Amino acid sequence: MGLKKIKVSQLPLTSIFRGFKSLGIDKDNKSSAIDLEAVFNGNKSDAVDSDSSDILATSKAVKTLNDAKASKDIATTSAKGLMSSDDKSKLDELEEHPSSHSAEMIDETTDRQFCSQAEKNSWNDGGAMSANEILTALKTVDGSGSGLDADTVDGMHGVYLRGQNYGSSGSDPNTTIYPNILSNHANSPSTSYYWHIETRFYTIISSTANRAQTAVQYNSGTNMYVRKCYSNTWSAWRKVIFSDAAVFSTEIQINNSSTKIQEGSGNTIRLRTNSGYADIGPQNTSHCHIYTDRADFYFNKLIQATDFQTTSDRRFKKRVKAIRNGLSKVMQLKPVTFYWNNKSKKVDRYSKGRDIGFIAQDVEPIMPEVVNTDIDGNKSISYMKMSAINTAAIQELTQELRSEVQDLKEQLHFALMEIKTLKDGSTNK
Repeated sequence: MGLKKIKVSQLPLTSIFRGFKSLGIDKDNKSSAIDLEAVFNGNKSDAVDSDSSDILATSKAVKTLNDAKASKDIATTSAKGLMSSDDKSKLDELEEHPSSHSAEMIDETTDRQFCSQAEKNSWNDGGAMSANEILTALKTVDGSGSGLDADTVDGMHGVYLRGQNYGSSGSDPNTTIYPNILSNHANSPSTSYYWHIETRFYTIISSTANRAQTAVQYNSGTNMYVRKCYSNTWSAWRKVIFSDAAVFSTEIQINNSSTKIQEGSGNTIRLRTNSGYADIGPQNTSHCHIYTDRADFYFNKLIQATDFQTTSDRRFKKRVKAIRNGLSKVMQLKPVTFYWNNKSKKVDRYSKGRDIGFIAQDVEPIMPEVVNTDIDGNKSISYMKMSAINTAAIQELTQELRSEVQDLKEQLHFALMEIKTLKDGSTNK
């Protein structure tokens, strides 16, 4: 069979390749018995050539360009195609996928996400889960910081919202971070009872935050205590409610343990301090009573009343004697007028004008019974007691006047008698 000489440049490239294929020639079959040069006999020597990758080129110029592109410094051949040497190096460093993995190790979900077959089945079936199943699934991964804490609302545990006690019965009130606990810990008001202890935090819930606590007795009573923690230092527990039905079975402490309100003698309320006490209250249906274990009562204000009475029953007195020389004592007194100064805080006069009275230091040597000296050395006068001496002085003065009057009467009688005698003698002459 003779071959017709055809210029390859006149044929489409696809026609050339189909022609090669019909002759049993392809780019990978260099040892074909057919001589390519015979096929292209008569063509120009630079019309068709192959490049370094055995790719047919239409000209030497195209061949040179392809050879440059196929340089091993730029690209590397592989079984899967052409890629850069950098990409091939990256792939070469990857470990081969273990052949022991099952074919179901990696699968595709309905929304085109890759996952394991088990995860795929679980996710694909998720839409059919009941509410309890979803809650159970959430609780499975529930935990601190998980972001899926199914037991909290805005970070607060549900038991807090219910007011339920949390933690063990031995929880330490000093370090608890729970708003409500039931405890008989050594740091509770008493280990003899259990206590409902409520904690209120300042800005953060922390065992070192500023906070306050209220403790209510759980059993055998309803006592209540309060305390606070500031700068990580706890104050002492303070009792504020006692026993039942608002009956004060012991005492109320005010500010400190030395100032108290207690039950006094009889039906009275006792106000107690380190210095003593005062009982106030009606002990019968007639009077309200005030008692004290101190020597005196002190009032720094004006006292107004319709009457003042002083106990004076003979049955309560002994060694009773009459006051003598009352007039002499009264005559020694020095009544004065004066103005009060501001040297004593105990003096709080209702009037800033001129006052009248006596000076205690002047009265004391004459009538020591009516002068009192307090623990600070300040002196006072009982003007009510002075009435007894004034009375004695008036009585003495009256008695003296009566004697003098009697003497004058007698002297007048004698004088009249003498006058009469003289008259009678003159008449007889």
